[in-house]
Amino acid sequence: MAKLINLLRQFKSLVNMSEHIDRGAANIAIRNSVPFRGPNVFILACAIIIASVGLNLNSIPVIIGAMLISPLMGPILGFGLGLGTNDTALIKDALKNFAVMVGISILASTLYFIISPLQLTQQTELLARTNPTIYDVLIATFGGVAGMLENSRKEKGTVLAGVAIATALMPPLCTVGFGIATLNWHFISGALYLFTINSIFIALATFIVDKRNLFFLLYIFAFIFCFFSRNWVQVENDITTYLPESTETRQGLDVMNSNFVTYGSGRIMVSNITYDNACRLKDKI
Repeated sequence: MAKLINLLRQFKSLVNMSEHIDRGAANIAIRNSVPFRGPNVFILACAIIIASVGLNLNSIPVIIGAMLISPLMGPILGFGLGLGTNDTALIKDALKNFAVMVGISILASTLYFIISPLQLTQQTELLARTNPTIYDVLIATFGGVAGMLENSRKEKGTVLAGVAIATALMPPLCTVGFGIATLNWHFISGALYLFTINSIFIALATFIVDKRNLFFLLYIFAFIFCFFSRNWVQVENDITTYLPESTETRQGLDVMNSNFVTYGSGRIMVSNITYDNACRLKDKI
């Protein structure tokens, strides 16, 4: 019992963040990144141009550069912080600035692709922003958690750069601009869907980090419930049982089962035996 208590203490010391975070500084940093004025205006303009050119040239390094300098993350983190602290004014300010940034980004990228003389021979980078999956949800969620923790940490590192690359925001918006410029609904809907997923789950992750004690408590309750209810779920290993009776496959299997008998088979492997002994053993079996 003493070893278990000691192990729990070591684990608690390992995951304890109280000595490594500065809530006040994180609060100020996130609030300062929300407004769309001053340097953020010019930084957004640069990010739009770089992302549009990168997509136009199908250049991954250029697109990554646009991800790194884009200021779109600021209002998203501000929105999540506002939800976590019940700050209505911050929520409204973050949403307003976010909407302005998104509108300008789509409009500017649309104009770029309308007037651009460059012709796209390969659209792999554009297409990559039009097919979001569940993995994008995971990337946005854990990227948001990492970004919030980095903002709260006393000693800053390079985490935010990695978050900006992983949870791409500017390239999907510029892809929406390309879709509008070419009147391609597939690009518009797919890229806008990816951007929405990233934005929502980054904000949700920020809210979770701010309310982490509540979520840890809910997780414990969920774990306990799952532990005691695991036997309530019946697993059917035979996937053919899920086939509708009207399908040809189901009907064919029924005919085979009623007219043929299937015997089990198996293989036996014996080590350290001569060939002659193996043959004799085979005959006995």
